[in-house]
Amino acid sequence: MFWNRVAAWLFILGVAPSPACLAGETFSLFNGRNVEGWKLFVPDPNVDVSKVWTVRDGVIHCAGNPVGYIRTLQEYENYRLRFEWRWPEGGGNSGVLLHISGEDVVWPRSIESQLQDRYAGDFWVIGGAEFKEHTNPADRRVPKRTDSNEKPLGEWNVKEIVCKDNTISVTVNGHLQNVATETNVNRGTIGFQSEGAPIEFRNITLEILDEETETATGTVFEDTNGSGKKDSGEPGIPSVLVSNQRDVVQTDAEGNYRLEVDDDDIVFVGKPADYDLPVDANRLPKFFYIHKPKGSPPLKYPGVSPTGPLPSPLDFPLLPGEKTADFDVVVFGDPQPSDLEEIGFIRDDVVAEMIDEPAVEKAAFGVTLGDVMNNNLSFYDPYNQVIAQLGKTWYNVHGNHDTNQDSLNDVYSDETWHRVFGPNYYAFFQGDVLFLNLDNIYWFLGDVKNEKTGEMEKKGTYVGKLGQTQLDWVAKVLEHHPKDGFVVVMTHIPFEREWGLETQDSQGFYELVEGRKVLSLSAHTHTQEHVFTKAHTESLSDWEMHHLINITVCGPWWKGLKDDRGIPVSTTADGVENGYTILSIQGSGYTTTYKAANKAWSYQIRISSPVGNLGQQKQVIANVFAGSSKSQVACRIDDGPLVAMERKMMKDPFVENLAKQTEKTANKGPQAAYDKNTHLWVAGLPTDLSPGTHTVTVVEKDQYGNTHRESAIFVVGE
Repeated sequence: MFWNRVAAWLFILGVAPSPACLAGETFSLFNGRNVEGWKLFVPDPNVDVSKVWTVRDGVIHCAGNPVGYIRTLQEYENYRLRFEWRWPEGGGNSGVLLHISGEDVVWPRSIESQLQDRYAGDFWVIGGAEFKEHTNPADRRVPKRTDSNEKPLGEWNVKEIVCKDNTISVTVNGHLQNVATETNVNRGTIGFQSEGAPIEFRNITLEILDEETETATGTVFEDTNGSGKKDSGEPGIPSVLVSNQRDVVQTDAEGNYRLEVDDDDIVFVGKPADYDLPVDANRLPKFFYIHKPKGSPPLKYPGVSPTGPLPSPLDFPLLPGEKTADFDVVVFGDPQPSDLEEIGFIRDDVVAEMIDEPAVEKAAFGVTLGDVMNNNLSFYDPYNQVIAQLGKTWYNVHGNHDTNQDSLNDVYSDETWHRVFGPNYYAFFQGDVLFLNLDNIYWFLGDVKNEKTGEMEKKGTYVGKLGQTQLDWVAKVLEHHPKDGFVVVMTHIPFEREWGLETQDSQGFYELVEGRKVLSLSAHTHTQEHVFTKAHTESLSDWEMHHLINITVCGPWWKGLKDDRGIPVSTTADGVENGYTILSIQGSGYTTTYKAANKAWSYQIRISSPVGNLGQQKQVIANVFAGSSKSQVACRIDDGPLVAMERKMMKDPFVENLAKQTEKTANKGPQAAYDKNTHLWVAGLPTDLSPGTHTVTVVEKDQYGNTHRESAIFVVGE
């Protein structure tokens, strides 16, 4: 790594590094300030080339005349070239010259990847360079495979060119446009043409591919007979996203894709809205292939067995489906069973009642927001069998208690997860919504306090962090979703709470999605919270992002007094009973509804005070389980007027009393009350209440305009 960084800096300074020392690294070919490291060429030696190619504000500006090119000083082979370009003054002609060799002339021996507007993606053979798909000697052009997907003139486009051995593949704005195979050139300099019209370039990067890199090719197809294999007559599906968690490509018109992979990759498809995924016996979606020829390293809980050579072709089946704009999703947080008994709690307390629940029955799919397990990863299968009884395709988010905790780094912390669930981050489409399933568990060897000795020791631990690779991947996926399209992002650790960030690089994610309609779903805290992020730029001052920190299935880790079924009545530190959420999507609108396990849907509020004999109780205190800063809450005594209540961050007296009452009897001990409860409302009690029995009623109008109410009876003594 050290020498890779040194080499990259040398290149920026104009000293060409050896490509071998940059293997696996991505570095800039253009330093953003000047054209050091490049040769500027026009045929007329009297022309001042510095006026043809200029640099301003991190952009290379090409005047377009006279014709010529700018090329690297260093030769390259086996690389991924990525850059942005646009036409600032209308359309025109230009191109990228690949594998340039011989003397500088117009035009040198090379293969051109065309940039002419509406033709970006075509190939041209120049000066004797050839490849298999060029079959007409009278025409040097090999057209792109699909219709143009360039952006309107004046907007920035992204082109990615992968040159591997004797193959060149070209994607434009994430869509595979062309492939050249069996090229007779595979090494040379890289050039950009000046060819008659002003054009601009920026963010020119190069990744030297590792020797282990291979090319996955195949077809995403409609599995009409459900065999799981591509049979005769089954059509390919165009414009489907295929990814390796770094690169994102789209299938061409015939459903074909091409993607570079290394020896530790997962290739997967992003389910389109009008198709369904095959599932296994436990209703887990089958949309990926793990390429790990040597398998996972030895770990306490096994990872992936050696997969052997990369299949060719590597096809992916999709099932015919129907795109509907309105649909529901079942949302779980932290089931987190430690043993088979607690899997039984999940089965009998939550899942059993859901089987005949109409709101669950009509859901399109379900998702668990991490901590599927509580460190013992051997229980995935019995747990998945229970969830499968709901009959829904079930997605899962990677949580901190789902990690291989004997791993010394993040790289191998999710090997068992890969074996059971597949990729730890991916995307899919449902209705008009893009769902991003992200992994913000960053595992590392850190200094952790030993609770028994008080000493600091090196141990595996975690922080909330997405990492730059994942953020870059998200940016690529977002290119395939309209700016006004709805995005639901699912993580285990919240991006933030009312008092600060929980994920270190939350800001990096916000910068990618700012201006879009975004709902964030997370869990982890064993509380229920609604948080609203405001825009951080003045130009988007009205933008906000809604975060739902979802109630957990296990409540506070199955703490609580056991009921007559032998199941803990598991109430969280903020006074919410274990349960789940129904996310209802209506086009680009949505609502979220909390459901307590084995309680009516109407159970949305608990009145903590006054209850029973009034005694020293002086306030109305209500826990509005799914309340938020946007809730309007009021109370009345008997038939009196409604009085506005104030949201106050404090401990719930109900939870405090429950902890005292069950101190010696609760399963795993009592759950202490949380002093940062975000959904408590208070109001003063009248001081002139007459002796006798009274009713207190609390009414909430939630952020979606729905009304919830709860009443309690209390007695005022003589």
